[in-house]
Amino acid sequence: MLAREGLGGVLINTQHNFAWLSAGGSNGIDTSREAGAGSILVRRDGKRFLLTNRIEMPRLLAEEVAENDFEPVDFSWEEEKAVPEVPVELALFLIARREITRV
Repeated sequence: MLAREGLGGVLINTQHNFAWLSAGGSNGIDTSREAGAGSILVRRDGKRFLLTNRIEMPRLLAEEVAENDFEPVDFSWEEEKAVPEVPVELALFLIARREITRV
């Protein structure tokens, strides 16, 4: 689907989609919100990344996802607080990095 639509990847953050892509894992802290504390990036080449802040990464890796299934990419919570788009920017970088290495 990603290739057909010309997309480099898809970034998933909603709690129900995170659970689906992680075989039942939860990125939720506050279940009254749709967005969770971590995001999954699936790149067009099939590589999967777990993006979250350094506080949540150990918990998500230990309790919610299989570490071997996702490459962890973390960032500081201070950076996320100052620039909420950090996960999106990292996802774009990871997609671009793949596109550059393919050429």
